[in-house]
Amino acid sequence: MTHTKLTSLVTEAVALDRDVREKVDRLTGLKDLLKQEASTRNEEHAATETGGWSWTAAGTDGCIARVTQEGGKLKSAISSDKDLAKLREIAGPLFTQLFEPRVSYKPLPGIRDRAAQLLGKAAGKLLKAITGSGQTNVAFETKESI
Repeated sequence: MTHTKLTSLVTEAVALDRDVREKVDRLTGLKDLLKQEASTRNEEHAATETGGWSWTAAGTDGCIARVTQEGGKLKSAISSDKDLAKLREIAGPLFTQLFEPRVSYKPLPGIRDRAAQLLGKAAGKLLKAITGSGQTNVAFETKESI
């Protein structure tokens, strides 16, 4: 590659990188606006299986923007003595029917249903103690051109 071609290539790459960053910043801003709008339209939310919600809006050309707020995520493992003590206190003698021992404690598959069956009202407290917040995502679907 000649020096002239190399300098042109670098110039083009830098210009493209700047353009991409500007567009990513604009897209991030638009997604934030969509998230904000979705949060004001609770009556239009569709519940998701894990306790979150989804909201959809259409563009002028038939494209779709979907904002999804994930439901709370269960911790994959519980390892601190403080957390274990709290969970043992809440679950009592049923603790081992809800968690399996490892170097840490991992919620068993179906813990939400099982906790409700075994603990009744205390299940909500137990699940809250092991649930983190979910993410809010935006996805686009593009209508095919004719």
